[in-house]
Amino acid sequence: MSRYYVAVDGQQWGPFGPDELRSQGLATNSLVWAEGMANWQEARLVPELAVALRQIAVPTPALPAPVPSAVEARPAYATPPQAPPPAHAPLQPVYPPVGMYPNPYPPQQINIYHVPVCLPPKSVAVAFLLTFFFGPFGMFYSTVTGGIVMLCVSFVAVFLTAGLSVLVTWPACIIWGCVAASNYNARLTAR
Repeated sequence: MSRYYVAVDGQQWGPFGPDELRSQGLATNSLVWAEGMANWQEARLVPELAVALRQIAVPTPALPAPVPSAVEARPAYATPPQAPPPAHAPLQPVYPPVGMYPNPYPPQQINIYHVPVCLPPKSVAVAFLLTFFFGPFGMFYSTVTGGIVMLCVSFVAVFLTAGLSVLVTWPACIIWGCVAASNYNARLTAR
């Protein structure tokens, strides 16, 4: 005899045996699942529960039900309201252990592509012109770190030497900028 889980209002309840489900008022369209089943199924489609559902006594009404008016009429696809479970046996959601039923969302395959990045080379002539006219500011084209270093050195040296340090720092910026552009191009071709 299998133990079944029942889906009621989006929550899983159980596990219950067929007799317990019958005493709880199992409906024929209730979704059930047990270990060994591939997916959730309606109770009427499970042979063991179909027998239990036939044994449920259906009370016959003493008077015919009144015909609903057009305002109260429900669409044909609406399901009748379910009676709440008996008060003496409150149901608590119980979830089966992980891995007992199939995952409806299988893991996705991730494709990783390696795309080569092509960087343009830096022109040594442009580096020369920028550092010749703009000094340490022109170095930012070929080397940002060198530009920051020479900007700080030039700024301090100008105040300490009353501007004469420009005769030393300006040519140093030109040389450093051209060498940095050349080294950058060598690293690109080495890849």
